Amino acid sequence: MARMNALPDIHDGFFDGLWREDKHVRLFLRTDTGLCSTVVLKDVERLNVSNFREGNIVFDVSLVEPGMLTAEHIETLYQCQPNDVLRC
Repeated sequence: MARMNALPDIHDGFFDGLWREDKHVRLFLRTDTGLCSTVVLKDVERLNVSNFREGNIVFDVSLVEPGMLTAEHIETLYQCQPNDVLRC
């Protein structure tokens, strides 16, 4: 069963990096006041990180429980085009 804990307010904070090992991913985040947090993702099948540069500012983080995933979430993650057939 998935468990999600509340994140501190990281709007205007920083994405300091990530570490991926097998199907586990750790995202390292820091608030604008310097409070560090680590988001641990387990059983990750796909991860899309783009335009990442040192010191990137975080504008939005979305965490979705597995039971709440929609086709739109998956299409966005896989960067599907309207006529694409999703192959897993």
